[in-house]
Amino acid sequence: HLDPSWPLILCLGRIAKEKSIDVAISQMPALLKKLPEARLILIGSGPDRKELEDLAESIGVREHVIFLGVIPYQEIGSHYRLGDVFLCCSQTETQGLTYYEAMAASLPIVARKDECIRKIIRDRVDGRLFEQPDEIPEILYEVLTDKKTSELYTRNAIAALISYSAPTFAERVEDVYIHTIERRRIRHEQRIDSMMHIPRGRDLRKLRLVTTQSSNRKRKQQHPRKKRS
Repeated sequence: HLDPSWPLILCLGRIAKEKSIDVAISQMPALLKKLPEARLILIGSGPDRKELEDLAESIGVREHVIFLGVIPYQEIGSHYRLGDVFLCCSQTETQGLTYYEAMAASLPIVARKDECIRKIIRDRVDGRLFEQPDEIPEILYEVLTDKKTSELYTRNAIAALISYSAPTFAERVEDVYIHTIERRRIRHEQRIDSMMHIPRGRDLRKLRLVTTQSSNRKRKQQHPRKKRS
């Protein structure tokens, strides 16, 4: 059971080392000093669940870390809406699908600064980025308590998300095709013009007309007939 009054931090993905979920759990004690009722919700499955449960137990935050396990794909959208903020500590999110899903669910995003997502999330524009793990508690506190700022991040993120939508993508592809076709048309016309160019003026004087007689005379000079004895 999730109490509506709890500040909820959502992590969604494979429960494995490459997702760096241990980083999120290890920063919970510092966050709980500021927000004692905060909860970290982990959605997904993987080989590291037991290890992460033990980590949460060892640092005294087990009651504040909730493992929901695997969620059917058709229900993922509704589970995004459980959270107040989406947190991702991974450096392996090359495609950023979970970021787009969080944006679509109007969820502010806190993520590790990485070259792969620099065009997806802009710090203090449509989300927050951290470089060091110890920055996480302060950033989460800001997003969870400053509603005006978090709503600004969400609005900007949704506006940015439109640029990744299917209609926008189709328009961009269409523009590329139109540009390519137009460029080929221009090149084709230029080629035809160059083939149809007729030399004039001085260029005509440089041309040497070869007649049949001069051609035959040249051939005789190259191959003289042998005299009969």
